[in-house]
Amino acid sequence: MTATGTVAEGAFGEVGLEVAGMPEGITVGVAVPPLGSSTALRDAGAELTFGDFANQTEYQNVAIELNKLAAADVYSDLDLTTMIGSEITVVGGTTWASKTGGEVTHVTIVPVSIEVG
Repeated sequence: MTATGTVAEGAFGEVGLEVAGMPEGITVGVAVPPLGSSTALRDAGAELTFGDFANQTEYQNVAIELNKLAAADVYSDLDLTTMIGSEITVVGGTTWASKTGGEVTHVTIVPVSIEVG
């Protein structure tokens, strides 16, 4: 996913991203390190499947290692928490939260690149 927007206050390990044109009721956030055990980057690629690994632990470890690599690369000299009000373009894998009825209410982008300005 690619999104351009304005960095806003966030919570729970992410900053908010105000993106013009988002449907009513859907918010966007950008994950900030530590990226933890999110599987967004692993699952966004077509190269890996669960069957490629001996067990769930090995499969999950791939997600964790991809997150560590992305955080080191993307955030080596960038701290989004200090950039409230700045415009950025983010490319990355996504996860989402939904209401009980299944409607998406929040999208989190786990970045592989961030361009400022």
